[in-house]
Amino acid sequence: MTEVSYNNDMAKRIYCTNCGAPVGEFAEKCPYCGALNPTGAEAAYMEKLRGIRSEMAEMDDDLEETYVRELKKRGSRFGKIAAGIAIVIVAFILLISVNEMIFRARAKRDSEREIAFQKEYFEELDRVYEQGDDASTLDYIQSLYGKDGASALWTWKHMDYFEFYGDYSDMEAVRDALAKLEGGAGKELSAREREGYEGDIAWVVYRILQTRRDEYRGLSQAKVTEEERQKVLGYFEEEDVFLTDVLGLDEAAQDEIWKQSLTREGGYADYDKLKKALAPHLAKWFE
Repeated sequence: MTEVSYNNDMAKRIYCTNCGAPVGEFAEKCPYCGALNPTGAEAAYMEKLRGIRSEMAEMDDDLEETYVRELKKRGSRFGKIAAGIAIVIVAFILLISVNEMIFRARAKRDSEREIAFQKEYFEELDRVYEQGDDASTLDYIQSLYGKDGASALWTWKHMDYFEFYGDYSDMEAVRDALAKLEGGAGKELSAREREGYEGDIAWVVYRILQTRRDEYRGLSQAKVTEEERQKVLGYFEEEDVFLTDVLGLDEAAQDEIWKQSLTREGGYADYDKLKKALAPHLAKWFE
């Protein structure tokens, strides 16, 4: 079996299938959202198996010595005990082997689904993109999310751009919805409707602040064309206006909200924590 290095610094970058963040190929989990990375999880699993097998080999040697010694000292009674222990160990090793086979089969299946997805949909993705209608392209991308192998979308050459464009589109929708609440209309909303508004606003703020404060979400890390880059810079300007002029969040407020949303110092931002920190700033829309 070929040995694989699990040094994340040397591993190639792949993308989290849950939040889209680039992670090391052999990272067990996404450091930002905590989602499982199948490739890294398998690598970590195999690493643990090697450790267990090494320990088992040492245990086998020790057990063999113990078995012989006990036979000589205590006779058949202790020999049966040693044999029983050996049987348990063998059963444990077999269980590990079965789990390993299942894990490998699942990883292979997922890889095959991603390859099939690329063959079936990437050509059409390119065709829709070349038509120059970003909204239509985003709609098509979103229509593919539930299909087998859809995690392959994050390997598509224009996906980084549509991450930014998707955030911008969400911001536009929330901005238009808030315009309808001006003049006190928000006071008439039911508790459920208000919760829906607050959730949508919080999600947009969460994504915008990620882009500004998390390195992996930054434009400098994205794979985009120069034309796409210029459009994204325009989106950033409008998003900044949304935060400051529409929501009334100056830089200090944004920094405090972001700080309160972090799972730990240097950790990733938690959406629920951000939503809670943002809530007092949204009261003017509903009271």
